[in-house]
Amino acid sequence: MVKVAVAGGTGGLGRTIVEALANSDHETIVLTREHVIRDATIAGVALVAIDYTNVEAIVRTLNDHQIHTVISSIVIKGLEQSEAQVNLIRAAEAAPSVKRFTPSEFGTPRLEA
Repeated sequence: MVKVAVAGGTGGLGRTIVEALANSDHETIVLTREHVIRDATIAGVALVAIDYTNVEAIVRTLNDHQIHTVISSIVIKGLEQSEAQVNLIRAAEAAPSVKRFTPSEFGTPRLEA
């Protein structure tokens, strides 16, 4: 059993991943933004508010929860979400407990014509 953190775990795909993990032997937490945590619940899964702009705080959260695997299901709609994932990658690399990272490949940036 390992501890898994799912970033963006309250969204459509993320919630599906979290629900599947909840039925496994792995302990799962959801990393989400503060304003989302007030309105979201997933049975049996802890929701942890993080600031995706603060790499050091993300590292602390990953270490405090002894996260082994990070799965990003952040939908990349633009620069803000892209930077959030880059900061999550940096934090996962810096956190000694993290051994695996799965990046988000979801979302299509729209270009103005």
